[in-house]
Amino acid sequence: MTYGISFRNDQHILNAIKESKIKCCYLGVYPYDEKITEHLIKVAKYLRENSHDAVELYDSTTAKVWH
Repeated sequence: MTYGISFRNDQHILNAIKESKIKCCYLGVYPYDEKITEHLIKVAKYLRENSHDAVELYDSTTAKVWH
C-alpha cells in the first residue's frame, strides 16, 4: 500500500515494485487533486502492464495511517 507518495520523481521505486514479487499494490489517491489522480492512474496502468495482477486505487482520505 502506498500513502503520501506521488511517484512523480520516483521511477526507482516503481522499478523496485515492478521487479518485486508483490502480487497486489494499492495506490492511495487524494480525491481532490486531479493532476495527481491522473498521474496515479497512469502509474497503475504501468504496474498492471508489468506483471502485477492487482493494482487498486483507493481514496487516501479513508486510510487512518496516523492513528
